[in-house]
Amino acid sequence: MSSNSTSQAFQAFYLQHATAELAEDLDQLRTSADFVLPGQDSGAGGADGATGKTGGKNGVTDTDNSLQLLIGALRQGMAMFSAEDQARVVGGAAAASKDKNESG
Repeated sequence: MSSNSTSQAFQAFYLQHATAELAEDLDQLRTSADFVLPGQDSGAGGADGATGKTGGKNGVTDTDNSLQLLIGALRQGMAMFSAEDQARVVGGAAAASKDKNESG
């Protein structure tokens, strides 16, 4: 498996498990009054002539909305894992999946 595909597989594994573990906290964030989704009309300003971005709550743009910021924050946690650790986790997850499929 190439380092790029290992990294992508680890990212998917990491984000899936992080969001499952933090589901209750993420739900509280998602339902908070200041959580902005792409295209959400907050009534806080119009389009920015220079960039074409639509203003959101507290000046948050569609490209820097709360969902993107949250995903970025979760991805930052991946930085604490070395390439070797990522390969080990991905390899272990693939082996566990293969064992599960063969026994089922």
